[in-house]
Amino acid sequence: MATGALSSLGIGSSVLTYDIIEKLREADEKGKITPIDTKLEQNLTQQKDLTAITGYLNSLKSAASGLSSDLLFQGRNVSSSGTSASLTADAGVLTQEVTVDVKQLAAKDIFQTVGKASRTSTFASGNDTLGITIDGKTYSIDVKTTTTLTELADIINNGTDGKVEARIMNVGGENPYRLIIQSAETGESQKIEFSGTTVLADLGLNHEDAISEEGAETSRLSNASNAKFVYNGISMQRETNTIDDITVGMALKFTETGKTTFNITQDTDALVEEMNNFVTAYNDLVNNLSVATDYDSESGQSGSLQGNSQINAIKTVLNRLLTSMDSDGRSLNQYGLNLNDNGLLQLTESTLREKLTDDPLDVEAFFKGMNTPNTTLYTPKNEVSGGALDLKYGDLTINGIAIILTTPDGSTAEENALALRDAINKALVAEGVTASLDTNGTKIILNQKEGWDISVKGSSAGLNATGYTARTVTGNSEISEGIFSQLHQSIESMVSSNGGSITLLGEQFTNAQTRLNKERVRSMEQLDSKYATMVAQFAAYDTMIANLNNQFATLQSMIDSQLNSK
Repeated sequence: MATGALSSLGIGSSVLTYDIIEKLREADEKGKITPIDTKLEQNLTQQKDLTAITGYLNSLKSAASGLSSDLLFQGRNVSSSGTSASLTADAGVLTQEVTVDVKQLAAKDIFQTVGKASRTSTFASGNDTLGITIDGKTYSIDVKTTTTLTELADIINNGTDGKVEARIMNVGGENPYRLIIQSAETGESQKIEFSGTTVLADLGLNHEDAISEEGAETSRLSNASNAKFVYNGISMQRETNTIDDITVGMALKFTETGKTTFNITQDTDALVEEMNNFVTAYNDLVNNLSVATDYDSESGQSGSLQGNSQINAIKTVLNRLLTSMDSDGRSLNQYGLNLNDNGLLQLTESTLREKLTDDPLDVEAFFKGMNTPNTTLYTPKNEVSGGALDLKYGDLTINGIAIILTTPDGSTAEENALALRDAINKALVAEGVTASLDTNGTKIILNQKEGWDISVKGSSAGLNATGYTARTVTGNSEISEGIFSQLHQSIESMVSSNGGSITLLGEQFTNAQTRLNKERVRSMEQLDSKYATMVAQFAAYDTMIANLNNQFATLQSMIDSQLNSK
C-alpha cells in the first residue's frame, strides 16, 4: 500500500488492522477517484470518436473539392470512326467534332545501294568524294577503295549532323547486303541529292528513277513528301505525320490515307467516379455520426458525443446544403443525388450522365460555380478630329500597344474614325480588344469580352486627335459559387486549424483531459497523505492497546496467583 503501512499493524490490538485501513481507502477512492476515472474514460472515448469524425469530414471535404475542381470538368474523351488517324485531346479542349481526310502521308527520302556479299565488302573502284545534300546543306564523305559498307554507314551517320541515317540490311539473295540511306525526318524539305564521280555508279545511286521493265531495280525506295490532308473541309499540309499546331491542346497522328471522324466529348466517367466517392464519404460520415450521437432508450446507453451541439450542427449544415435550391431553381436531386429515408445519399448514375450529355456547362456551373467575365467598355468623351492624322509611336497606346496611323489632308472625321477603327482592330487582335464606331460614326468605342482591363495612354496631341483621354477601365467578372464549392467551404470552417468549430471542440476535450489528470493526481496525493497519517495513528493506538493489554495481563497473573495460593 502507498501509505507505508507497518507490517506489525494490529498485533497489539487485533483490531486496528491493515484490512480496516484498506477498506476505508477503497471507500474513499470509490467516492473521489472513481468518478474522475470515469470522466477520463469518457473523455478518451470522445476524443477517439471526434478524431474519427474529423477524418471522415476531411475525406468529405476532399471529395467536395474534387467535384468543384476545374480539372474534373476539363477531362476529355475521344471517340473515332475510321483508321487513317488518331487524335489526342488535352484537358480543357473545346468539345467538338473533327473530320480529317488524309490524302497523302509524309514520307522520308529513302535509297538503297547495290547488293554486296558481306557487311565488310568494299565497293569503290577508286578514291572519290560522295556528296550528300539535304535541307540546303551539302556534306562531303571521303570514300577510298578500302572503305567497306559498314565504314561508309558509320561515316554517314556521324558526318551529317543527324539529318541522314544509314544502316545495312540483309535482303537475301546472292549479294544480300545493301546500304539503306534515308533522311532522318519526313517532308519535302528532306529530299536527298547525291553527287560524285565514280562512287555513285559503284553504289548504284545513279539510277534513282524506276525503270518500267519488270524486275528492274531502282535506288530510290521512297520520295520525301509532305502529309496532305483536309481538316474540317480545309486543305492543309505538314512535313510530319504527327501534327500539334492546328489547335492548341490537340495532336493528330496519321497512319494511312482515308477519312476519320473524331468526337471530342467531356470525360463523364471521371466525374461520375468522383461523385460516387463523395457519396461514400458522406455516408461514412453520417454512419459514424449516428454511432457517436445515438441514444438507446431501452438500455439507456448513449453515444459519447450525444447532445453535443457542435457535432449535431455537422449534419444540419450538410443536409441544408444538399437539399437546397439555387437562384436558378437547381438542386442536387435533379442531377441524380438524393437523401433516402435513413439520411444516406444515393446516386442515380443514369440521371447524372444524362445531365452531362445534355448540358455539361450547366452541371459545371451548378457543381463548382462559374467565373463569367463582363465585357469591358471604353467609350471616349470626344469625337475623332477631321483633317490629317499623323499618329506616331507613343501618340496613342492601347494596352501597351502603339497605334500607328497616317491619313491625308482633308480627311473628314468619319473617314479618320473608320481608318482608326481598322488600325486598332489590326493592332490589338491578339489582345482581344475590338473597336467599333458609335452611331454617328465619329467615336471609336473599345470593348474586351474577356473581362480584362482597357488602358489608353498617349501624347496630348494624339489623345486630342482621337477623342480619347488617358485612363484605364478595369475589367470585372461575375462569380457564382457552386454547391460543392459551398460544401467545401462549410466543412473547412469546421475543421480549420484556425478556429474551426470541430478543431475547438477537440481542444476542449484535450484541455479537459489535462484538467482531469491533474485533479486525479491531486486527489490521490490527498488520500495518500490522509492514510499515511491514519497508519501512524493506528500504529500509536495499537502500541497503547498492547501496553494496556500487557499491564492487564500482569495484573491478571497476580490475581490468579493470589487466588491459587488460597
